[in-house]
Amino acid sequence: TVSYVRVASSGCEDTGLFPVLDRAACSEAALALGCSPGTPSGHSRMATYPPGCFAEHLNSFFVPQRPGNQNKTTQPASWSSLCSSKSYPPWSSNDGFLDQKTISDRVAENDKDVASIFRRNARRTAR
Repeated sequence: TVSYVRVASSGCEDTGLFPVLDRAACSEAALALGCSPGTPSGHSRMATYPPGCFAEHLNSFFVPQRPGNQNKTTQPASWSSLCSSKSYPPWSSNDGFLDQKTISDRVAENDKDVASIFRRNARRTAR
């Protein structure tokens, strides 16, 4: 399972944790830590800040990765990072993580779906 931690004054990596780089996961982290979705007060230029999940007081917000902000490391002093005990894959299960068996099962299911579509299209074309 994953756990979330609110880290004041430093980034997640500085404490051995992982940044939350997914909007849905950010909402989960915020709820787990007693925050609600919101927007940071007085900070309209989100692209100038590092990507990740943050909180200011009890409001959480997500800064997506954009060209130019991947290497940013400094966030406003009033922001806390919402960090994860595990790294997030690009797509995730209900708890936010996939084990190898789940990945294999999903790939196999996708293969079946694609094969079914090709068969159906081949039958239509043959008519």
